Amino acid sequence: MFETKLKKYIELIEHGLVHFLPKENKFCANFANSINYSTLNGGKRLRPVLTLATFELLSENLNLDAAVPFACAVEFIHSGSLIHDDLPSMDNSNFRRNMPSCHSKFGETLAVLAGDGLFLTAFKILTKANEFNIKNNQIVKACSYLSEMAGIEGMVLGQAIDMFAPQNLYNKNGNDAKQALETLAKLKTASLIRAACALGCFAAGANEQTTKKIDSYAKHLGLAFQICDDILDYENENESEAEQEKNKLTYVNLFGLNQSIEQAKIQTEIAINAIKNFEKSQFLINLAELMLKRIK
Repeated sequence: MFETKLKKYIELIEHGLVHFLPKENKFCANFANSINYSTLNGGKRLRPVLTLATFELLSENLNLDAAVPFACAVEFIHSGSLIHDDLPSMDNSNFRRNMPSCHSKFGETLAVLAGDGLFLTAFKILTKANEFNIKNNQIVKACSYLSEMAGIEGMVLGQAIDMFAPQNLYNKNGNDAKQALETLAKLKTASLIRAACALGCFAAGANEQTTKKIDSYAKHLGLAFQICDDILDYENENESEAEQEKNKLTYVNLFGLNQSIEQAKIQTEIAINAIKNFEKSQFLINLAELMLKRIK
């Protein structure tokens, strides 16, 4: 049941992404190529899946297609952020999902422009939801919240903290390191996961109380996801990478491997408890459990 539903969501998302992605321009063919390459390179589609799953959990007799523009907008933001994360001035990564990163394949200038294009086009995509009878006030809510969670109060701020927080901060035993680490995880990772679930709520016309419960699920799922990523990065590092990463602010560097694993379990449990009383919440529960299984 879970796998069948997940496959259905991903098929809808992939079809939607292809529909919204740019066509080749004769004056700069590689602009569209760089965007399409980076968006259709085998991502897990976790965030847009969360949008569709949340919408289906809360909607009554609404076509799932109605939430596809919201889901694709979230994935455009995510894909753009990964292009920029990989840039030489950021994480300086030449590979993404075992393939050359955007700047490695197309050059740094096109990579910057591709990321910019994805960020801005996401908001145009949101407006397409009115073709499926999503009301204008729901679209305005989606635009406002997605820009907040992805922008200078959310994901972008998280990236800035990741790049510029004092490199030896994790060595301090006081609250500064813990607060900085939790802030980093909430902003850089959990923000967009919260946006994904919130957009599902907005598309479904959910009330404020319901939206708050879904947001609690998303926030703690995002924290668990970041902790798991830190654990996987630690476990997959070679010696030279370990030397480079030892001064970064990560859960493993601050708390150690065993405590980080325990924290991931706790955050996942809190997320599940936030939604377990919803009648159709099993898919979202299974998705949270699947994210945790990455470290088991």
